[in-house]
Amino acid sequence: MNEPTTKKSLPDTYLGIISRVIDADGVYPHQAVCMDKDGSLQIYALAIDVPTWCRLFWEKVQEFEEVIFGLDMTTRPDQGTRYADALVFVHWTRNVARKLGDPECFRVGVINYQDDPRIVDDIDWTNDHWNHWLRAVLGESRPPFLVRVEKG
Repeated sequence: MNEPTTKKSLPDTYLGIISRVIDADGVYPHQAVCMDKDGSLQIYALAIDVPTWCRLFWEKVQEFEEVIFGLDMTTRPDQGTRYADALVFVHWTRNVARKLGDPECFRVGVINYQDDPRIVDDIDWTNDHWNHWLRAVLGESRPPFLVRVEKG
C-alpha cells in the first residue's frame, strides 16, 4: 500500500537547504531556489553583490513559477532577530501574483540562525525591519517592466 506523500512548500524546502549550508562564515554564497511549471527545482549559489542579486531576482521572476532569493545578514539587536546572523529572503509566486493582479507581490521571510551551537529557527514572516529593508532594496532595483500577470 502506498503511503500518501506530503509535498513540501518551497519555503520549507529552502529552510532545509539553509539548515544544511550554514557554517562558521554564515551562508555564503547567497542561496536561491526557483521552481518551474512542472515542479522541477533549480538551486543557485550566488557569489554576487546585492545590486546584481536584485537584478537576477527580477530576471528569475520572469522565468519561473516560484522564486526564493536569500541574503545572509549580520544583524543588530534593534532589528527584530534572535541572533547575530539571519538569512533574509524574498518569496515570489506566480499564482499569487496572478490572483492579486500584482506582479510585485512577494513576501519577506527571515531565518534566524547561529552556527555554534547550531540553531536554526523556523521562518519568521513578521519581521518589520527586514521586510521594509528588502522591499526598499528590491523596489529601487525593479526594472521598468515586469512579468505580465492577469487577475484570474
